[in-house]
Amino acid sequence: KKITITYKNGKTWSLVLGDITSNENHYFAKRTEENVVFTLQKTTVEKIFRPLHDLKDRTLFDFKNDQVREIQINSNNKAFILNKSKNKWTLTTLPKPIKPIESFIGEDILWTLSAIEFESSLLIDPGNALTGMTEPQASIKLIGQNDVLLAHVMMGNFVPKSPELQYLKIVNNSDTVYTIKKRFLDDILSNITRSKKTISP
Repeated sequence: KKITITYKNGKTWSLVLGDITSNENHYFAKRTEENVVFTLQKTTVEKIFRPLHDLKDRTLFDFKNDQVREIQINSNNKAFILNKSKNKWTLTTLPKPIKPIESFIGEDILWTLSAIEFESSLLIDPGNALTGMTEPQASIKLIGQNDVLLAHVMMGNFVPKSPELQYLKIVNNSDTVYTIKKRFLDDILSNITRSKKTISP
């Protein structure tokens, strides 16, 4: 394998990777225009020469935080509505009244959503029995100005034999079902838990 860097002045610099060494933890390598051969740790090589899958943009949402004025979350038959006004967030836990919360909590939820990356995509929906989208673990909507729906996502069952992953579907986008790391949902729900603890009496 070979990786080449081109500078603004047109000059290039290349790193050439050779065979693996006898202990299988290092590779032989050399730089262009140099005769010296050296070794690189296997972990370093894996960071430099990444699979094509790692180079793809695997984020699922494209929105700006200042576009969102409301976050609607339904999970475990509970509804939470976070409203933003003048950079301040309030939380409504239906049917309880509206309470102010720390502003960073709403922003953290938006940051988590914007950071979601899919692990795989299934062009053919494997069906509700597997994905659990009829009664998802969480349904999340982002609402913008004039009640414009910016995004609607459902997070379903955990992936069989891979409990660290769960199914995700973007509503009204396509029939594509994605798998994502379950920690994204854990992060969102932990922010809801944290928000309830910070509600003013």
